[in-house]
Amino acid sequence: MSDGVDRHYVLTDKKQNKFIPPKANTVIFGSKKHVELLLQASKIITAFIENNNVFPFPEKEYSRYANQMHFETIYLQHGVLHIDMPWKYSPEKIIADKIVVACDVDYRIFR
Repeated sequence: MSDGVDRHYVLTDKKQNKFIPPKANTVIFGSKKHVELLLQASKIITAFIENNNVFPFPEKEYSRYANQMHFETIYLQHGVLHIDMPWKYSPEKIIADKIVVACDVDYRIFR
């Protein structure tokens, strides 16, 4: 794809390459390159919204990098929740700036 967007797929295991488009940029989660890319990113698009799935460093290091991160997080909520879980999915718990949902049920939960 040549639309000027620099995309990287973050993998936890090289076996995941089979799910990535051919010739796509990949990086291993937690690697030095992953940290560098995160700090340069303008957008993070993720299907996993917990901090430990987004940030490639331990929680005790968040403050070290906090003023270097200037990205918008877009959460691709997948599957229908069918249940309100405010302890996990509430505005106070979700680190996403935007959330993409597939149905009205989830829209009501995330608004």
